[in-house]
Amino acid sequence: MYLVAAKANMLVVLDNSNSMDEDAHGAAVGSNAAASKSEIARGVIRGLTDQYRSRVNMGLMAYQQGALAANHLHSSPYDASFDPATFDPAWVGARSSALHKRFRTPNTSSPGNFVYYNVALPMYSNNNLGSAFCYSATANASNDFNNGENPNAGPWDNYRCFTRKTNTSNALPVWGDGASETANGWSGYWFNSAFFPTDSDFAQGILDFGRFLTWNWVSTTWFNNSSPGRGYLHIPIGNLDAAQAAAIKAKLACNIPGAGAPCSAAGIANAGLTPIEGTLLTAKDYFAGGWSTVAEGYKPACYPLPQSCGKNFVILLTDGLPSTDANGNTLADPATAINRAAAAATQLRNAGVLTYVIGFALPYGVDPATLDTLAAAGGTATAYSASDTATLQAAFDRIFEDVFRRTSSFGAVSQNSTSINTGSMVFQGRFDSTDWSGELVAMRPNADGTLTALWSTSEAGRIAAPAARKVFTMVPGVGGSALQNLADLSAAQQTALATPDCSAVLTGAPCAQARIDWLRGVRAQEDPAGPLRRRTRLLGDIISSSPYYVKATNTVYVGANDGMLHAIDAASGNELFAFAPSSAIARIPSLAANNYAHAYLMDGDIAVSTDFETPGRSVLVAATGRGARALFALDVTSPSTFGAGNVKWEFTDPDLGLVLGKPVIVKLNNGDAAVIVGNGINSTNNRALLFVINLDTGALIRKIDTLTGGPGAAAANGMSTPRGWDSDGNGTVDLV
Repeated sequence: MYLVAAKANMLVVLDNSNSMDEDAHGAAVGSNAAASKSEIARGVIRGLTDQYRSRVNMGLMAYQQGALAANHLHSSPYDASFDPATFDPAWVGARSSALHKRFRTPNTSSPGNFVYYNVALPMYSNNNLGSAFCYSATANASNDFNNGENPNAGPWDNYRCFTRKTNTSNALPVWGDGASETANGWSGYWFNSAFFPTDSDFAQGILDFGRFLTWNWVSTTWFNNSSPGRGYLHIPIGNLDAAQAAAIKAKLACNIPGAGAPCSAAGIANAGLTPIEGTLLTAKDYFAGGWSTVAEGYKPACYPLPQSCGKNFVILLTDGLPSTDANGNTLADPATAINRAAAAATQLRNAGVLTYVIGFALPYGVDPATLDTLAAAGGTATAYSASDTATLQAAFDRIFEDVFRRTSSFGAVSQNSTSINTGSMVFQGRFDSTDWSGELVAMRPNADGTLTALWSTSEAGRIAAPAARKVFTMVPGVGGSALQNLADLSAAQQTALATPDCSAVLTGAPCAQARIDWLRGVRAQEDPAGPLRRRTRLLGDIISSSPYYVKATNTVYVGANDGMLHAIDAASGNELFAFAPSSAIARIPSLAANNYAHAYLMDGDIAVSTDFETPGRSVLVAATGRGARALFALDVTSPSTFGAGNVKWEFTDPDLGLVLGKPVIVKLNNGDAAVIVGNGINSTNNRALLFVINLDTGALIRKIDTLTGGPGAAAANGMSTPRGWDSDGNGTVDLV
């Protein structure tokens, strides 16, 4: 019997501010551009709906928006230079440097010449303004793009704008003097206007655009330079089945004015500021129940929330710091803004909802650690940082893994001491029945009865990279072998690993090798990229195998239903090696299949010899439990240097059943060490037998048949854990 974990309720909050029109470097590329922060984020979230299908309850929220205006997006270099001598692509100094410009873009009015810049951000207009070149007599970006302007009131600098700038002079013309303007390459006077900061500017602390600015048209876009201050629930939380996934994907389509497929009016538009405080408060109200604000997305279908046994989570993806309060008022001070948002996250946490935070392609000058304040208030300690598709996917995966860890069920528990003291540790095997993954965690008991987490095998770096990971098996008739290359295995094992085909295109030996790689931790062939099962953790579920601690080497051993026994360094939590008995090899194809149904593979108990039975050596014996009718032995004297030569033997017998009892290691009167074990349940003849096996060789010393049991369920019998008796007190076993 096991406890089925309730599905977590997960609300993904997607940043849909104007700045999502930018690429990861801040240049305006348009909402529908593959390089935009918007499309990268939406693409990753769309993938999550397939990756975690049916394993969670998921909903989608974004920022509430006011009336949207159809606008045109332009990319606008600030504090621009026209002098090629200022071009310095290796520049890593101040972005407001007048003499060093890291980037360049062609000057559309002067073929062969360029506009040089360090900062390029979006510029919005009611019309397609093509290209323009502007100068100001009062603007000054030398103080990191701030010349004393007030975020709410300015004053904002006036610019004279032209259609052409045809030389490389950086001389500032006399304001409004046609002759001076012409002499410096300015022609085609267009208009005179002030320019106002947008959300992208506020996010980078930019209030002054420098004495020269230019722009080029990019695409149509939606625009609003304000915010109502709250969040908007687009898709209520529901079981992530095919219908829910389709609804979320429809909302994640790009949405820009006048664009055809793949963009859609049903998609979430990007416009407005960044109201993180109010959005988290909307999420709190939603989770609390009784929320009915239509302007924030309420509809009758919002309730009831799926039953999650109190496991509720928000994942906030933001490309910048908060810029408004919950009432939509612009917040000029970043510290005030983040503290107000943190207070909202605290309210969520007090309501039983944890908040994860991802800072995605944050603006120049924003320290990603600033968002840690928000994550800590939300109960998740630190924020995640991402800058592209791969790192964003990794951040989401780590969050989902942490959610599954928090919501998983507990398996067997073992302690390394019979009493709780300062040096004691608790090792706990866990499993998650939503995907049958598992982990081993270590905790230290405190004097007040609480436990302090020390490590988990699910944490990054605990399991070595696939190429470096030490995984071994037994090749029948040969002995121990690394489980790395298909050619190292027997012909029968190779055939078993190749059957059935992985897919129509991945067949035969490549399929078998892919399954070995998958077991070692390679994810390249996992769904959706390939035909193999996607995992949230590399360890399989740990249900009945009790962790076994060896003090001499400070190592803990545990069996998992990924088919392997795992040796873990108790100090660091790092895996030292893993061993898959030969009985598990033929079951790897079903274990790695997308349609995997839970099965037991390595689920038995473990015993390790003492110095009395094996002086100077430590030998581990484990039963495969419900996984197979087998026992195996490993020399674990030095687990950190374990190799194929330390695989001692694997034992099977027609009368051996599923050994659910613990193997007993004893010293016999002739001086030999032996394993005494009951034959377990479901043996071929369903009789109860006792096995005595030589510990060093695996040879059968004696098989004792009790003659009880027999064919048929009514007569079936088996033997559990035996007990040895030392009648003369010399340490050797005389009776069983």
